[in-house]
Amino acid sequence: MKRFERQAEQTRRAGLRNSMLLWSAGGILVIAALALLGYSSDAPQRFWTWAGILVAALLLILRRLGSRLKSGKSRAAKPDEESMLHLD
Repeated sequence: MKRFERQAEQTRRAGLRNSMLLWSAGGILVIAALALLGYSSDAPQRFWTWAGILVAALLLILRRLGSRLKSGKSRAAKPDEESMLHLD
């Protein structure tokens, strides 16, 4: 049964990775469009400040999500086999 659970987990993670990749590509396109708009309209300093804050926040969120996807299973402590009670 563990094999099927492992396959389901891998499928779920692959879907999350693909979704994150698409959202990242969309975010990059939005950032590029904002930069192009700012350069073409000679945007004030306040525009660039807020754009920088927005980009930094997006990068932090993507970094956090990426680290969660890469971490895999939780690294919880496992009990020692010799000290366990086998009541079978």
